[in-house]
Amino acid sequence: MPGLVPLSVLDWNLGVPTARRGIEEAYQVADRIVSELKSKNVSFGEAQRKSEDPLTRARSGRLGVFPASEFSMWPEVLDCLEPLSPGEISTAIATPFGIHVFRRDALPPAETFSAMRLVVGYDGAEFLRHVARSPGIFDKARKRTRTEAKALAEELRARASPENFRDLVAQYSEHRDAANGGDIGVWSSREPSIFPRLLDSILALPLGGLSEPLDSELGFQIFLRTEPSTRTRFALRARRLAFDPDADETEPESSSAILRMAEGALAGWRALLAEGMPAAQLPDLGELETWTLGRGPDGVDEAIQRVSPGQLILAPVRSDYTYLIGLRVEPQAPDEDPAGSEWLPSTKGAMP
Repeated sequence: MPGLVPLSVLDWNLGVPTARRGIEEAYQVADRIVSELKSKNVSFGEAQRKSEDPLTRARSGRLGVFPASEFSMWPEVLDCLEPLSPGEISTAIATPFGIHVFRRDALPPAETFSAMRLVVGYDGAEFLRHVARSPGIFDKARKRTRTEAKALAEELRARASPENFRDLVAQYSEHRDAANGGDIGVWSSREPSIFPRLLDSILALPLGGLSEPLDSELGFQIFLRTEPSTRTRFALRARRLAFDPDADETEPESSSAILRMAEGALAGWRALLAEGMPAAQLPDLGELETWTLGRGPDGVDEAIQRVSPGQLILAPVRSDYTYLIGLRVEPQAPDEDPAGSEWLPSTKGAMP
């Protein structure tokens, strides 16, 4: 099935602790809900509250926009979606993750948008570990309960305005993108994302509008919708060297050991360039990564802007649990959005 498939989903996930039933009983539950939905005795929103997948339940069943290829490992899902028109409900379908009921939605109107955000973490919002401003900031966030984080986020929201939002981000946001004013880059309303609820919330705001604090895998996020602008496109042949953040500094997989390895690899590339080797032939250059300003690998935007295409980045960049080195190259022309607006691909594919 070609194209993009916007979906909502009901999941009876047999792997979650609350599922104390066999597959036949799960099918019976799902079939009963399908019957109620098709007879319009309940709305999809009412039915999805019974979902046993906590992630999709928290966002009203929304999966967002997905390329059909994302379901290639589950051809049975594609088979049940193929005949559906927007608004129609699938039959119950089994995957290794449980029993699912899908609703196929219409593609949203094509629209580009941008925003800034302020992130307040708490104990349990573990995704922040990967993108915190510093390990110390993450440790501080982990000492805060969810209730305390919500109270702080609500206080900051009450103080926030378009005029002072950047200052509040600089002072309080615990995400590393605070260094860029909390800018999340330019997005498309038709772009695949694993965080559709957050993007939906931004799209619902007027320009200059502020969201209420939204709970997420990072903590509570407050968004200010901003005017999308033309962004510089970057491309990098990147090599990533992963480290273990919990390893002792004496161990070979520690952050400091992997940093030394990355520095050595970068020095080796420079030596080969000095000997006359063409940059494109350097050994162990990684896959091409392309993005627009604000959408790149964490921590890399600033580093890549310091060099020109054909040059190596100056020093290893810590990005998530890796040190990244690479060669800046000329970006290729972007793909086109199915609605005709420019598609803005990202190496992230999702807002972290």
